[in-house]
Amino acid sequence: MNIQFNSLPVIPLRITSKYGPRNIGLKGASTFHRGIDLGRDFSKTETVILAVADGVIANNYWNNTRGWVVIIDHGNFKTLYQHLKKQSLLRKGAKVVDGQIIGLMGASTKTIKGMAMHLHMELIVGSKQINPEPYLRNIIPKEMEVIDLTEKQTRRIVQDEIKRVLEGRGTKVAECFKEAWEKAQVEGCSDGTRPQGYTTRQEVVSMIQRSEK
Repeated sequence: MNIQFNSLPVIPLRITSKYGPRNIGLKGASTFHRGIDLGRDFSKTETVILAVADGVIANNYWNNTRGWVVIIDHGNFKTLYQHLKKQSLLRKGAKVVDGQIIGLMGASTKTIKGMAMHLHMELIVGSKQINPEPYLRNIIPKEMEVIDLTEKQTRRIVQDEIKRVLEGRGTKVAECFKEAWEKAQVEGCSDGTRPQGYTTRQEVVSMIQRSEK
């Protein structure tokens, strides 16, 4: 398969969600990830998104779930970039070169609640999405090395993740845990909220007190 990336879509590259099956506990999020998610650059106020190879803008549109989307046709494959902060200035039919800025990272969506800022990227061959990670690793291995984050950056990532999960109040109990969850509520071991989310300290205290009674 003749696929060649010549630029990373985000620098530095930090993959926050890989391609394949997943359950992130967010209502509206896919259970099979057909792309990869990339985190933002904490050293800058805005994270730019770059074209991974030469091509032509095949589409530039809004979707209630995907948010602002750009698709680039590279000839024998396409790349898709979604959740942009705002609509890209590049219109359909515009030519782009590898490393060219095509937009800014954001968290645009109307259907996924509590989503943190990130870039969702897909690699499309024909009509099928395949894993883009191996092709990213092939071009600049040094960029893929583990990046040491400062304490401030680490705390920000944790805060974003906690906020994302706490806001995902619409999550449902997995079918295999439904019976145990219902029993826990009756016995006071759970207050019945956010089955796949974190528990606050005040909720823990409340649940302990109820279970003791």
